[in-house]
Amino acid sequence: MAPPGHWILCAVAVPVLGICCTIFCLGLVTLLSLCSTHTTYSKPLVPSKKEILRGRLTAQIEGDFVVVLIGSAFTSWRSIPQALSTAMSMRQMLKELQDEPYAGFLGATSWLSNPSVSIQYWRSLEDLHRYARTPKRKHVGAWGRFNRYLKEAAAGQHSDKGMGIYHEAYQVHAGEYETVYSNVPPTGLGQFTQLVPIQDKRSTKPSKQRLPAQGPGALDPMACLEASSADQTPVS
Repeated sequence: MAPPGHWILCAVAVPVLGICCTIFCLGLVTLLSLCSTHTTYSKPLVPSKKEILRGRLTAQIEGDFVVVLIGSAFTSWRSIPQALSTAMSMRQMLKELQDEPYAGFLGATSWLSNPSVSIQYWRSLEDLHRYARTPKRKHVGAWGRFNRYLKEAAAGQHSDKGMGIYHEAYQVHAGEYETVYSNVPPTGLGQFTQLVPIQDKRSTKPSKQRLPAQGPGALDPMACLEASSADQTPVS
């Protein structure tokens, strides 16, 4: 017969082990459900993501638009709970934009990685900022929670400092972009805009001729690179 102390230890250890296993399983399921594969938000104009785009197609969009890259990264395993919370907040924001269409949001595709990335397409920076600053939208609350996390870490209230976020936003002027889709499923901007066959004679020319430098004083980066290489003195 086992000593009484063993029964007490088992009575305590079994529930604790069960709780730990439950938390681990919930975290794993949540992680896999977020983005086990890439996830597309908004309603693509191309009916099926399994459809292969034959020929050479390009995305056709009128006027300026904005491309946003946003995501999070962690450098410590202790930051995983905060990273999951941030990923879930991003998922909720994108679902909000998809389920309650907000003027200016074209669509987004997200991937789970470290760092994670969500590529979003907007009509303008004004539309993006309007959504980000509207109190009733989910972004304001999520941004406030992340700022509190940073302040608490800086004040030493917790030792978890390995979680961060990033974003980049690019305003693309009308006609100053290139998209080519050939023998691939609907991808990128091509999911959320009209696709048309490439029939322009420029399509057979090098990229630097298809996308000439625009604006007064604009420089051709390839020309600059070639000039820089020519000026370099070979090392004997």
